[in-house]
Amino acid sequence: MEKMSEEKKERRAAIVTGGGIWLGKSCVEHIAALGHDVLIVGRREGPMRAVAEELADREAKITYLCADVTVAEDREKMMAVCQERYGRVDILVNNAGTTYLAPLFAYEESGWDRVHETNEKAPFYLSILAMQEMKKRRWGRIVNIGSVYGNLSLNDKFYPDMRQETAEEMGPIRASAYHSSKGGLRNLTRELAVAGAPMGITVNMVSPGMFPPDGEEHELRYEKDIFAKNCPQHRVGRPENIGHAVAYFLGEEASFTTGAELVVDGGWSIW
Repeated sequence: MEKMSEEKKERRAAIVTGGGIWLGKSCVEHIAALGHDVLIVGRREGPMRAVAEELADREAKITYLCADVTVAEDREKMMAVCQERYGRVDILVNNAGTTYLAPLFAYEESGWDRVHETNEKAPFYLSILAMQEMKKRRWGRIVNIGSVYGNLSLNDKFYPDMRQETAEEMGPIRASAYHSSKGGLRNLTRELAVAGAPMGITVNMVSPGMFPPDGEEHELRYEKDIFAKNCPQHRVGRPENIGHAVAYFLGEEASFTTGAELVVDGGWSIW
């Protein structure tokens, strides 16, 4: 127990992709609250700078880097910058993600490719880069942010904008690329967990359910009501719910948990 206490106090260095807004911001806040340094990665400087300034009074150091997870050179730069600023890479949260909605019969390859490159390919290559650094200390934590829709099909009755008059001709509007990419990420999490286990690295997934997009709570009141009524807890999620879940996987209490998926959806997917 004494050794565990010492390990829990060790200051780690984390990379959080897409950490400037919404669920990613909550991850940064909770990791910083644990006393770990964080490198926020994203494509827009403004939100990341705002988060870094907001958390400037924390003991942890919070910095940011403008980079694109789909670009190989940028992925390598993330690791190099984290090493340069903090001297190590211990934690990786693959949060950056995107989606693509289109009529089924007009689904474009470019949209499909962009979603898979962001949601599945980037987490894989970022993870193997991080694992090469983590194995040096025989300790590492990788957390992938998935979705309940990695295991469920989207019911368009909850999404009025997906219904269109040309459905018979063009096919229904779907987010097929998003679903398949998050489903792939689920199994990739397990595969990387097996690979990382001998290195002292755990790889897990947090899958959110219904969370209103950042800054749009008022505009989405109608949608929130639909989602809340169809959730056993009769409410939608809050960003801190995801931050807490990610923080759990980083602690020594979760050292024997790997390849797991923690679904944070208020019971949405169980009925």
